[in-house]
Amino acid sequence: MRLNRRQVALRSYAEAVRLDPEHLAADPTDAGILARMAVSEVKLGRPAEARRNAGAAAKLRAHDVEVRYRVAVVRALNGETEAALAELEEALGLGYSAAIARSGHDLASIRGKRQVPGAGLGVLI
Repeated sequence: MRLNRRQVALRSYAEAVRLDPEHLAADPTDAGILARMAVSEVKLGRPAEARRNAGAAAKLRAHDVEVRYRVAVVRALNGETEAALAELEEALGLGYSAAIARSGHDLASIRGKRQVPGAGLGVLI
């Protein structure tokens, strides 16, 4: 059986969600794992779990650029436009690459929604 790209991606997300709790057991305060789990969960259609893990990751590592970007992705994929924009502003302010943010398909739903003062971006992503 040949899988299409979406099926392959869904299997990868499911595998990540299956394995990440094992890694998290070693260090329950690993915000990076929580943020990665949240992204996988939202892509698997588990918005409540994604929202919970994204929130926990943001609380643990409020100044971690990768965590803040992943939280923005979770918010965007959950349809939480304003929250996603606020998280992305935080990530960009912490040094996340505007070029990468503009090129990522996970943030397509918020592309062009707001200007970021002082970020030199004009229209956000």
